[in-house]
Amino acid sequence: MRVVVALAGAAFAVVALAAGFAAVARVRVVVAAGLAAYESGLQAAVPRTANGA
Repeated sequence: MRVVVALAGAAFAVVALAAGFAAVARVRVVVAAGLAAYESGLQAAVPRTANGA
């Protein structure tokens, strides 16, 4: 019986760990997309001169 409980606990830990990694990856994607949008907004807001300076 103890082996079953130990296996169930280990399986739960693996699932929780995988869910945590998935959440971190999702946050990274959202942050990267937000940063890219922010940077493109900054670039659009800065007027360019004829020589590109």
